[in-house]
Amino acid sequence: MFQQLASETASQGWVIAAMLLFIAVFTWVVVKAFRTPAAVHAERARMPLDDLASEDPQGDPVSRG
Repeated sequence: MFQQLASETASQGWVIAAMLLFIAVFTWVVVKAFRTPAAVHAERARMPLDDLASEDPQGDPVSRG
């Protein structure tokens, strides 16, 4: 039943098109990620309250280590 449906429709073409689209988008994301400066990635990875967490309530810096 499924073989007959696949042979009568263009489903194989859609599968190949989807695979090629996935590969193209994945490649674009990888290239963009590697071309972006490390400082931009570090800023995006920072949590919203990281600045407040680096100091204790008395204002003394807390060592990260």
